[in-house]
Amino acid sequence: MSRYDALTRLLSATPPDQRALRLTFADIEAVVGPLPPSARDYRTWWGNSSRSPSLAWESAGWKVNHVSVSGEVVVFVRGRAERRAAAPGGGESGLPGRADGWQRTSVTTLFLTVGLPGAGKTTVAKQLADERRILRLTPDDWMAPLFGHNDAAGRRDILEGRMIWTAYEVLRSGASVILDFGCWSSDERYAIRTIAESTGAGFELRYVGLDESERRARATRRWQEHPESTFPMTDADHDQFLALFQPPTAGELALAPVPAPPSGFESWQHWASDRWPTLPRLDEVSPSGR
Repeated sequence: MSRYDALTRLLSATPPDQRALRLTFADIEAVVGPLPPSARDYRTWWGNSSRSPSLAWESAGWKVNHVSVSGEVVVFVRGRAERRAAAPGGGESGLPGRADGWQRTSVTTLFLTVGLPGAGKTTVAKQLADERRILRLTPDDWMAPLFGHNDAAGRRDILEGRMIWTAYEVLRSGASVILDFGCWSSDERYAIRTIAESTGAGFELRYVGLDESERRARATRRWQEHPESTFPMTDADHDQFLALFQPPTAGELALAPVPAPPSGFESWQHWASDRWPTLPRLDEVSPSGR
């Protein structure tokens, strides 16, 4: 019997509708006892390697999605990890580590960046895309050159719907993707998470916040220095943005179970197809893309 069996029991007892679980190292030590020094020194200790200690989570039907040694946090998601041959310098996971302490894994993931204009979410999205060599979908990259306006009489919703469908197809192909949307409402975030998890992929929400005065100043500088990538915003615009924005809750950031969809909708996919008119109901039919 392994002392990590307690972790297996903890994961096995997680509600079946919860697709991800975020635990601190202290949380894990509370059930298995002190972790060995290597768990804090080497990210590869947490690799999905089909041997102890990874058998503790894999036997319960979970895998490590990402881990921060410096932050002492690990996120498990349901599913089986893909096996990859080790790469030079990649350790037992066969994947390189990162300078900020996060260990990249082979789990297909949808990354959703959340925040107000000027907070730096697109910068985060670009860094993720470069580090992981994955597709980034940013509406402003298309709205500005195509329409010269941030909404263009509802065309943004049309564009975003097709981008979500594209991300869905990318996940189904086994590749990760980034939706750099902002997503100001929790309903939008829950819908996108549900769509991602329906493919068997992981979901990671990257919330980017900033001091309000600095955020507004950065948004103004971006317009002055790179007008092709953004739109002018007045103080009244920013006031409206703040009034509309719903920051992610602690439960959202911890990937707590998704609540029921709003009244009148059979599923979150149903709600999403209403919110973004060009997005098919992904829980009913396989979209054709036309």
